[in-house]
Amino acid sequence: MKHLTTLLIFCFSVIFCKAQAAQDSASFDISSVSGDSLLLSKSWLFIDSSSSLSIPEVLQKNFFPLKNFKERRKIPAGMIPYAFFMRIRMCNNSATQRSAYIYPGSYFKEITMYKTNRPDPGPEDGGTINGFQRLTLAPGEQCYVLLRLQPSKNDFNGMNPRLISDNFIADFISYSVAYKSDIQIFGTVLSGVVLMMILFMLANFILGPKPEFFYNALYSLCMFFLIFFNSYLTRKTTVFANFYFSYLDFSCW
Repeated sequence: MKHLTTLLIFCFSVIFCKAQAAQDSASFDISSVSGDSLLLSKSWLFIDSSSSLSIPEVLQKNFFPLKNFKERRKIPAGMIPYAFFMRIRMCNNSATQRSAYIYPGSYFKEITMYKTNRPDPGPEDGGTINGFQRLTLAPGEQCYVLLRLQPSKNDFNGMNPRLISDNFIADFISYSVAYKSDIQIFGTVLSGVVLMMILFMLANFILGPKPEFFYNALYSLCMFFLIFFNSYLTRKTTVFANFYFSYLDFSCW
């Protein structure tokens, strides 16, 4: 009985370890993506609470599946100073060089990409589109892609990695930015009403120069910028959007 128990434990350990290794080693073929594809099941995560580890040190750490990170949809405020490392095994099974864009999620003030199939990996050229990293693989190339993510200082950072094909990136950005929720539409209309109030207050100040009209116009101007930028900059990945939601969006403080 004792030997049987030991054998069962050994078999379970072998099967479990193989399942983990197979999941981590499964490559995602960038040539198979014609539009965009979710990378959640292929992504692994390590969190550096000191935000000081070098890339060789990070590669020696144990990563865990991103889908097991319960706070990935909304990173807690206490974890904002941490550095998040996302690892994805990628390949190009086509006969030509292929490029695609990796979108890790929103909002991150700093995204750095590394290829770990070289002795001393350095930062890769991720392209010029803020919030996205352009990955280029040669024919038959396989590698681990490592993304170092530094969240912005706001309440709605999230990890939702996607791979977007090179010829679909413009449409993807246009759709994600052009789509407006009901609250965004209401905010845009409300900012227009506030703008009319500002003009009304300034007209009254000019006709009868009372300081309360001028102060009210200044207050309404601040409210206009707050409402308008909250509606206009949502889901944008520009540098100004990250700066605004980190330091100027007082409604999230």
